[in-house]
Amino acid sequence: TLGWSFAILTLTGAWGWLRGTWGARPAWAGIAALMAGGSLVAVAAGGYTDWLGMFFALGCVVMLNRYDQTEERSALLLSGFFAGLALGTKYTSGLLALAALAALAFGMLRRRRFSLLPLLLFGLMVTAADLPWLAKNLLWTGNPAYPFLFPAGAMTQLRLDGYQNTPPSGDWQDFLLLPVRATMLGAEGAGTYGAAIGALLLGLSALAWLGREQRTAEQRSQVGLNAAIVLTGWLLWAVANRISGSLQQTRYAFALFPALLPLVAAGFQGLAGMRLGQVRLKRISAALVLLALGANLLDTGIGTLRQGSVQHLLGIQSDSAYLAANLGWYQVALESVRDLPEGSRVLMLYEARGYFCTPRCS
Repeated sequence: TLGWSFAILTLTGAWGWLRGTWGARPAWAGIAALMAGGSLVAVAAGGYTDWLGMFFALGCVVMLNRYDQTEERSALLLSGFFAGLALGTKYTSGLLALAALAALAFGMLRRRRFSLLPLLLFGLMVTAADLPWLAKNLLWTGNPAYPFLFPAGAMTQLRLDGYQNTPPSGDWQDFLLLPVRATMLGAEGAGTYGAAIGALLLGLSALAWLGREQRTAEQRSQVGLNAAIVLTGWLLWAVANRISGSLQQTRYAFALFPALLPLVAAGFQGLAGMRLGQVRLKRISAALVLLALGANLLDTGIGTLRQGSVQHLLGIQSDSAYLAANLGWYQVALESVRDLPEGSRVLMLYEARGYFCTPRCS
């Protein structure tokens, strides 16, 4: 329920922001691009923080765009604060903070008025928003960046090596063609990229250059700033993968996705305004977006039926049968834990998903 709430907030906010600049149809294309990704839909109903991170990332991007257009100090401070909240939600959202800093510098250079003060203020707000999380970690474990960087708390060197020392994945293609390969090869639960993000995010944003002559100054500003965020984030993501192979996973870059949305809107608007002879591509582009969105919704619906969710809600399938069908031997193990004598304790050696064995499990 929390996951869906954050997803709805993010999508609603993104639609309102895009509609104000690009109009209703491109705004809907931006929302559809997110919802055409199988993993983005699935993760909204899972025990993950990705949509909360994207909600904060959207706040960062919206405020940074506002600052780029108005130079309001409050917009700059809010942008940094949202970036810090995203970082406190998931460490890998630091990609967004670094990319936003680079885009901020790019915007100042474009206006030929460079100053270190906005960069310092942005960085201070990121730190301020992230500070409660860092302080809690330091007090509880002695490591502000827990559970990473060095052994502390329950993280032994062996466990730390399992997280951090994964060999770099792929080859030069995974460095230079990272977004293309993540789009084409990514699949939920599979190795390497590990997420299906659909074709619209990359496909439409790559067309953001179309129709640039007819755009307003605000639209051109949005495309330029967000392209700087995305390209910097792409480079950082590629470098991170060469440091640790586990960082190749696309979900670690989800915080960059809100910056893609104005590019998606621009690409859709440009494509819809094109003509091939006597044929306008307005309806064809809309049909392609609906096709991609519909295919993912169909796939998600089939997956939901295969999981037995509907059968369980209708009372056709019992709780234990539903859990066994989806959790496999894990559910059998949990039932065994519940049958242990009173006062027994169980140590979970890998992923500490307690479910029904809490508080017997550590």
